[in-house]
Amino acid sequence: MRKTVTEKGFLALMKKLSVPAGFTAEFGRREYGWGDRPCFVMKSEDEEIIFDLGGAGHTRFRHCSVWKSFDRLGVSDSFYWRDLTTGEPKLLAEIDAAVTEQLKKITDRRAFLSHAISLPGLGFSVSPEGLDDLKKTMARRNGSRTFMPSGFGIGKTLARRRIHDAERADPRLESMLGISPLYVESFDAD
Repeated sequence: MRKTVTEKGFLALMKKLSVPAGFTAEFGRREYGWGDRPCFVMKSEDEEIIFDLGGAGHTRFRHCSVWKSFDRLGVSDSFYWRDLTTGEPKLLAEIDAAVTEQLKKITDRRAFLSHAISLPGLGFSVSPEGLDDLKKTMARRNGSRTFMPSGFGIGKTLARRRIHDAERADPRLESMLGISPLYVESFDAD
């Protein structure tokens, strides 16, 4: 049987966590689409690590004035502070390690974003190495590449041949890749 953590037990556990340097911590309530829930938030000016009563953790960080998250829409949360099978809270050391891991993921993601190359008209970005790989793939006679969102959303297939309901790719993308014509098909990635 799945264990239930009371609000009082949740607050007592969260008070024991190590708060990273430069962060403040506070209790509050957040709306999650099925009602508001108690939460514990560790935050700095540009980062938030949120623990909710249900066992999920949500990591948010600001990059170029836009808040980003490791939650995958409709699929999973950034991390979990409870065992999702038993409902048992993880050990404090495991929860503290999860916070450290989330801070490292933020650093890594910001490093990627600082060098990422936006693909015009697709809504996706690649690393400089990824752009070289994409050029090689698309240079093949029947080259194609599929781009998937990290959660639910709209995916795109980029191809040299017209497929299904594909439309002509953005001319800037064709110029970037040095190949014309290119076609883009959108699809539901649910």
